[in-house]
Amino acid sequence: AKDGRRYAISENYCVIALVGDQLGDIADIFNDKSLSPAARRDLAAAPAFEGAWDNGWFILPNPTYGPFEGSSMEDVFPPETYWAPAAEK
Repeated sequence: AKDGRRYAISENYCVIALVGDQLGDIADIFNDKSLSPAARRDLAAAPAFEGAWDNGWFILPNPTYGPFEGSSMEDVFPPETYWAPAAEK
């Protein structure tokens, strides 16, 4: 749980950015063990948080470990998010 430390720091300093390699580094709400990768992604995209991403909240992914471990490729990267090249004319 890092929120307590974040609040304590913000009492004396103006925090301009939060950076981490996992969502839980940004806010403890993302550390709920009952959340699947899809639910965690949906929560991160919720309207309550949409203004924070790239505007003070930043994720720099660590490809060697994280909550994706034990998940399928489809859980972490849903097929509907795959890039498809535009048809050439």
